[in-house]
Amino acid sequence: MNDPTYPPKHYVSHEYQHAVETMRRFPLATLISADGENCFPTHLPLVYHAEGNTEFGKLVGHIDKYNPHCKFLDNRKIYAIFHGPNAYISPLTYATKQLPTWNYVKIHVVGTARLTTDPEAIKQSIIGLTAQMEQSKVGLGWQLSPTDPRLDALLPYVVGFEMDIESWEGKTKLSTDKLFKDIARAKEKLLHDSQADLRDFMDIILPEK
Repeated sequence: MNDPTYPPKHYVSHEYQHAVETMRRFPLATLISADGENCFPTHLPLVYHAEGNTEFGKLVGHIDKYNPHCKFLDNRKIYAIFHGPNAYISPLTYATKQLPTWNYVKIHVVGTARLTTDPEAIKQSIIGLTAQMEQSKVGLGWQLSPTDPRLDALLPYVVGFEMDIESWEGKTKLSTDKLFKDIARAKEKLLHDSQADLRDFMDIILPEK
């Protein structure tokens, strides 16, 4: 049984357009399927489409055909989590006396998936994702041609799927239970940390040779 006190009401978003914007801005999702005691997670980008078999639309993606997760994507219920910006909020951030916390934006989506091996549908899925990401980059406009031989060479190794969105939940923990001046300061901290230079981290993960 769901606890009506959790998540706290001030951390729940009821604006579906906010969820759509998060899915579009942060398309890399964590896809989760369950089978008894086993849980199968995969990280992959999903493209939102307003048209679909439900009022919430659908998500479209493609996956390596050898990923064991594939067998749980055909007419099975799946979960997708979209990860928006997040940041640790120090008490020094606030104008009033507060405890430390962590702010974040997450969108939880539940739906039913359908696999497809149709090469044309998979091709359009890949082209659509590329177009969405290229359009989001200022000054870039590279286009993936449907006749690119590299694309045709890739198709035998991937399968496509669609996920009808049946329900969703927006988790937006953004210090909205605080005074307005504290909300504003937490917002600026989240913006700053989301845009911070990641060079030190990447030099550890992928050092120069």
